[in-house]
Amino acid sequence: PSSLAPRSPRREGLVQTAGMDRVREADEQVVIAVPPDTVYDAVSDVASMGRWSPVNTGATVRVSGPLRAGDTFVGHNRAGRWRWSTRCRVLEAEPGQVFSFEVSVPGVPVARWAYRLRPVPGGTEVTESWQDLRSGLLGGAAYRLTRAALRSGDPATNARRGMRRTL
Repeated sequence: PSSLAPRSPRREGLVQTAGMDRVREADEQVVIAVPPDTVYDAVSDVASMGRWSPVNTGATVRVSGPLRAGDTFVGHNRAGRWRWSTRCRVLEAEPGQVFSFEVSVPGVPVARWAYRLRPVPGGTEVTESWQDLRSGLLGGAAYRLTRAALRSGDPATNARRGMRRTL
């Protein structure tokens, strides 16, 4: 995308889980010099997300046409030698406005990702956000596995770094 103007994160949420303080939310914003519908088409094309994401390599989508709220897909990821797939469910799908989905592995909610779009002079303000949903014993195990796979400290740091590359 052209005319990217990255901004600093607007918020961070710190919580304590299983004896560990960790950041549970992160977001990044940019202004892109294209209309909101064009941005929406790109961020909602989850099968092609691997073109931008440093971790996601794409997705398997079993529905034809644009994704809608309630649709599911399988996300494919890679970090170093680690490869894994996640189950994803679309939460919001409003063309030109918002696309969000929840990520889980069997039995464990992992994260919620969202792309909120706002028309601004010269293009679209895009806010990409991430929320860590892992909790409890299984969530703590999933958190530790994520840290090991990504080798980048906490998942929020990795999410923010990935957002900067993706946007």
